[in-house]
Amino acid sequence: PHARPALRPLPVLLALALGAGLAACGSNYALAPTTRGQVIGSYYENAQVCLESTTAKLTCASDSAPVRSTADGSFTVMGEGAVLAMVGTDAIRHEVVGDAGSKVTQKLLLRAPAGHAAFVSALSTELAQVMDGNGGDFAGASSKLAARIGVSEAALVSDFNKASGDELAKLKAENTSVTSVIAGASAQAGPADALAALNS
Repeated sequence: PHARPALRPLPVLLALALGAGLAACGSNYALAPTTRGQVIGSYYENAQVCLESTTAKLTCASDSAPVRSTADGSFTVMGEGAVLAMVGTDAIRHEVVGDAGSKVTQKLLLRAPAGHAAFVSALSTELAQVMDGNGGDFAGASSKLAARIGVSEAALVSDFNKASGDELAKLKAENTSVTSVIAGASAQAGPADALAALNS
């Protein structure tokens, strides 16, 4: 009698076919880059976040679709670049993640430099402003600002709500002071006026 050919189970055949199909599709497919982060001061929910225009500061890039931050301030925007977060009076400020929160009463325009947008805050806005004046040198801006506040450079691009001791006190004080300046600037009629007020 002739030996019968071994039959592969149907699920195995399907898996092989599916794998080959995905491999063929994947050869011409690349995941679009994204930028993920959190809008913090405390934590801002429902802030509108986009990539910032490279030619018109404090406005969204024309090809960047704005998204809304979640309850812990998290966001994901398509693309890569500097980030702009518009915290309006329809946003909610949470002192700690999970609390009921309170309505934001003053509009805030927050920025973060390209490549350093994991935490968008008053401090990241201050960093971006320093970079506007030093030719875009992040290392120089970070070193200068950290020395002035008296904290580590790493603290400027972290969730400072989770810092401790003297560093927490210094970061919170700076955040409060700069947030007040940003609130005043953000009340200006247009982005150009707001930017001028921030730089004054």
